[in-house]
Amino acid sequence: MEENSTKNPAVAAEQPVAGNPCKSKEELVAKPKDAATVLDYLRLCRPFEADSIRIIADLVLKRGGDIATLTKSERLHINRFINAGFYREPGATREKLLAHRQRQSRELMAAMKPFVTKDEILVVCTALMELACDPDMLSFTFDNLKEKPAEPDSTTPNGNESSTSKDAKAAPDGTIQGATSASPK
Repeated sequence: MEENSTKNPAVAAEQPVAGNPCKSKEELVAKPKDAATVLDYLRLCRPFEADSIRIIADLVLKRGGDIATLTKSERLHINRFINAGFYREPGATREKLLAHRQRQSRELMAAMKPFVTKDEILVVCTALMELACDPDMLSFTFDNLKEKPAEPDSTTPNGNESSTSKDAKAAPDGTIQGATSASPK
């Protein structure tokens, strides 16, 4: 009986990556120096950037830049990157959101330069501008903007205020001096 390799993740991982002469992901990073380079690059990526680069590269190199071939999941990853850093706050408008999405798209285009040819960068540009300027996605994004997260207080490791007052100080013996709570007499 022949096993369907697409249902078995272990077998699927051993199959060649489509469009790549290597046999597996492990072979792509078989050389420690290459693996270190890849990890260094990934560490420099901003949130959602690595996924966006991977999806756009696949779109351009394998699908001819046709954004209609993107799955919902792929669109979600790209939109997460181009929306990152824009929050619901006073003064937020659809025009400012569009400008932010276009700026993020330009940054993603710049990140794509090492992975595509000059001709392909035009396809990247077209695809990203279509995604960034999509009026339906722009409206949906604006209507569902999240509130800007509060800046954490730097006085405590987790940003929460401690139970002692801000002017309280620890004495060398570990007791708290200047605390506002009542102490036994």
